[in-house]
Amino acid sequence: NVGGHRSVGMTDLRNFLTELGFEDARSLIQSGNLVFDSRVRTGAELERFLESEAHDRLSLEADFIVRTPDEWKSVIRQNPFRKEAERDPKHLVVMFLKSEPDVKDLVALQARTDKGARSSHTRYSRSGWGEERGATGVPF
Repeated sequence: NVGGHRSVGMTDLRNFLTELGFEDARSLIQSGNLVFDSRVRTGAELERFLESEAHDRLSLEADFIVRTPDEWKSVIRQNPFRKEAERDPKHLVVMFLKSEPDVKDLVALQARTDKGARSSHTRYSRSGWGEERGATGVPF
């Protein structure tokens, strides 16, 4: 939703989830980030379902990245920038990757900064989103 291509309002995204039967859909500003309860589908199956439904119902081509409550807890535990986040929380960014990046792309990004991945599908930044995106041409 922040990529500048096809933007969908957060109210529309929350309504989209509600219409699909998901409970307690919540969003964070115009970020495209949603939190909701799913008791039927999980993981990659849920991602594919949401992508298909978004295409059919909203004419939206978008990747959906789903994390479970336990995965969120792990992301918080593994944050390498806890002290920085306490001092300057507005610049902490956690980026979830759809798939594991190529090794050469990950090496290029890590060589540029001290920002490191704690898992193959999660990146942390203490400098905010503006510095992180596209600064190296690395596709994530």
